[in-house]
Amino acid sequence: MTIRDLKKYTESLWDWGFLDGCFKRNIKVTDIDGLVEAGGRFLLLEAKSSNAPIPDGQRFAFEALVKTGLWTVLVMWGKPNEPESYLLMDGRPGRPEIKSCDRTEIQFIVSTWFEIVDGR
Repeated sequence: MTIRDLKKYTESLWDWGFLDGCFKRNIKVTDIDGLVEAGGRFLLLEAKSSNAPIPDGQRFAFEALVKTGLWTVLVMWGKPNEPESYLLMDGRPGRPEIKSCDRTEIQFIVSTWFEIVDGR
């Protein structure tokens, strides 16, 4: 998705706070920054500012999605469109590690994900 009118885009964003209290255990709605489906598999993209933590609830949700075998989660840190580091959650054994990157590395990861799920 390319944002053509930033003002219009930001004015259309919803504040999910009106759903606070609808879920037990203080569960809150999380946003998703990007989502792609290909071949019945899903790539969730999450962008964070440098050094911002992944909130526990969001991390739990990401881990649950990955456990289905249908989802890959790619969390990126940095300035908008300037990734500095990433965490790839794809269900491989072991705890995923945060790694340094740049745009080229992210493009490679996403392209590779697509080639795999597209059957190439």
